[in-house]
Amino acid sequence: MVSEILTVSNEERTVRYNQLNNEREIDFYYPHIGYHNLPNELEIALTLDENTLIEVALSFNKPMSKEEVWNSLGSDNVDWFWIDKSNSTTFNELPASEMDFDHVLFGKDAFGFSVSNDYPSLNSNNSEKNILISGAIVSGTPSELERFLELDIIRASVIGLTMDNY
Repeated sequence: MVSEILTVSNEERTVRYNQLNNEREIDFYYPHIGYHNLPNELEIALTLDENTLIEVALSFNKPMSKEEVWNSLGSDNVDWFWIDKSNSTTFNELPASEMDFDHVLFGKDAFGFSVSNDYPSLNSNNSEKNILISGAIVSGTPSELERFLELDIIRASVIGLTMDNY
């Protein structure tokens, strides 16, 4: 898919739209980078009409084990976990001359796995125990997503696809 880059009027964040259907695309914010501005679009998502289905990318404050994330988020309305493959533990404050947009991970380039309600049964594989998760994609109506608003593990949130719930 081809993306078109459009800048939000306040120039604090660049928002990307898919040219195929003109829907917003998600971005993830790395836990180890000191950005100038971190979006909190989950708050905006909660103000949308209750008959709207919303996709939101959540970026975490730090990489966490699957068990930690599972205990914080559960599985309701959680669709996907992002595995940060950058392997960086250094906190890099961006210089004023660098734009945040140049240091985010586009959702289509992210690596991760789907979440299911039977997650505990998937934890028997020893290689999976060392996986660290840096974000998630959640989806649902505003009232379904409200439970994520006060979680202290969330560093940034970006709205993606939205559609009417028929």
